[in-house]
Amino acid sequence: MLIRGCTFSDNIFACIGVGSETSGGIRGVHIEHCTFKLAKTYVIYIKSRPGRGAFVEDISGDDLDVQTATNGFLRINLLNSGLQDADPVLGDEGIPTAKNYRFHQCASELWDAGECDGNLPVKPLNGLSLVNITGTCTKGITLANITGAELSGIQVTGLQRAAARNQQRHRLWTGRCRCDLAHDGGPAGRAGDRIEHRRKSQWRHADS
Repeated sequence: MLIRGCTFSDNIFACIGVGSETSGGIRGVHIEHCTFKLAKTYVIYIKSRPGRGAFVEDISGDDLDVQTATNGFLRINLLNSGLQDADPVLGDEGIPTAKNYRFHQCASELWDAGECDGNLPVKPLNGLSLVNITGTCTKGITLANITGAELSGIQVTGLQRAAARNQQRHRLWTGRCRCDLAHDGGPAGRAGDRIEHRRKSQWRHADS
């Protein structure tokens, strides 16, 4: 599916929702050269839940102009969005396969990234790319249960935080591991970066 050159405004939910009925599989949704004037929640919401099975993969956005998004630009919730199926698929087969989500060249007057809860740790989202993102924000992005994350070319200002240092912070969760990625205008992270355990209460980001 190709969505190109559209202008969106929504006062109920997300401008573009993918799911939550995914039992037949969703693949190859491409959004490009679009303007989002208003999103009541998120600009793009990718959603499903265990029990649906099948897959949600190859979702991309390029050259997106976001003007107002109440909760943020992107929400990925494959954990508990939508109603449970009356006859759910049990076990690991019931967990939707998620891979290859890519969003490049996105600009916004208010770019609150949102939340990306990839999936259950046993079946994480494989491949999330956020590249060349510009604009302003009030909060950062939360990533959970994602492998192969690429964050680069992120130039976002206005982040509200209690710390005195003027840095951007992104929280990465990989299974049970957590790290804070902080940067001063440089790339926030790269695919293949690893997380090292220093002590029980501290996680440190290290180059691979």
